[in-house]
Amino acid sequence: MSDRFEVNEMKILLVEDNPGDARLLQEELKGGIEGQFELTWVEDLKAALKLLAERQEKPAESGNGAFDAVLLDLNLPDSHGLETFHSLHGQVPGLPVVLLTGLEDEKTGLRAVQEGAQDYLVKGQTSGPVVARSLRYAIERNRNLQWHRTKSRHASGGRILTVMGVKGGVGATTVALNTAAVLSQDKLVIAAELRPDFGSFSTHFRKLAGPNLAELYRMKADEIGESHLEQRLINSQLGFYLLLGPQNISEFGDISSHHAEKVAEVLSGMGDFVIVDLPAAPSAAQEALLKRSNAIVLVSERDDSSLMSAQVTIARLNKWGISSDAMSLVLVSKFPHSDGMPVEAIENNLGVRVLGIVPPAPDICAAAQKASAPLVLYRPRSAPASILTSVAQRAAAIAVGTPAAASRI
Repeated sequence: MSDRFEVNEMKILLVEDNPGDARLLQEELKGGIEGQFELTWVEDLKAALKLLAERQEKPAESGNGAFDAVLLDLNLPDSHGLETFHSLHGQVPGLPVVLLTGLEDEKTGLRAVQEGAQDYLVKGQTSGPVVARSLRYAIERNRNLQWHRTKSRHASGGRILTVMGVKGGVGATTVALNTAAVLSQDKLVIAAELRPDFGSFSTHFRKLAGPNLAELYRMKADEIGESHLEQRLINSQLGFYLLLGPQNISEFGDISSHHAEKVAEVLSGMGDFVIVDLPAAPSAAQEALLKRSNAIVLVSERDDSSLMSAQVTIARLNKWGISSDAMSLVLVSKFPHSDGMPVEAIENNLGVRVLGIVPPAPDICAAAQKASAPLVLYRPRSAPASILTSVAQRAAAIAVGTPAAASRI
């Protein structure tokens, strides 16, 4: 038996053997977001596979074209558990799948996500908006994947540019996101926060939520592949892509050096530039990631305490075998300084080049964050945006092995 629900934008195949659950889901999806989904319902895996075979080759403009995503109940009359997902995913590996599980099947749902599903939802614990959001994320991530596979690589492909504060709260995330925005104008750019605890990307994008890297840190490092990271890509809608760190306390936990190295290895093959926002606290993961970086941008304020932290940080990185030639410094002035140490003296004392001094602009910065846009996009002609643009370009030049193009200011 099959039933065609109301026709509209996103084409969703619902595979669910319970008519009551299927009808309830239809009604929930219509609540507040009517007009965004067309659901086609089938009751078992055999019918789903047959319909997918018929529909996936048809053009969308035919009115009866390919599906955008599948909502799949793992336990069906003709298939159960992980095998249900394997059968469907094996036939249409490029189609995003969101799983519907029972409370007792959460572990199976998580395993399926690790093996290629986009998300899983527990029946009875989700509302229409939650299902809608999951479907939208799944479809968008799939588009990211297809775009990534068809976009040609530039000569600078595979460069990791790490941004790290010499201590917390100096503005490293701001520098990282602005760098991503600048380089994404003609490059494929991924901004990733490799943090053991709460990442701050979400605060720069109005509490952005979505899949994150926390689940990967619980996998065996050697099992992490490009598909796992691609599934977690989030389109910033600003030209670059995001990989979020843990978003709640239950996801917090140390990142091993093996996981950091593996994630860095895989990411380096996914984009022209990977901009990593790294926490200031030293760790084995930090060391592993920095050793794989093509360029390291340290962010500091201009006061004596921050510059002392910069000196300690640079000494630690040198001890790890990281050359000062790969490092550079960005100075962030949150308040006017009339007697700050001259740039030349800072460079001589620290042994690294200064890429720029970002002037204080609290009002503009606050407005940009409220607008969920990096400063270089929100107010590109402002003084801090001009400096951040220059910083991004010069850091990229270091990352591609042409440090002469990023000569001292």
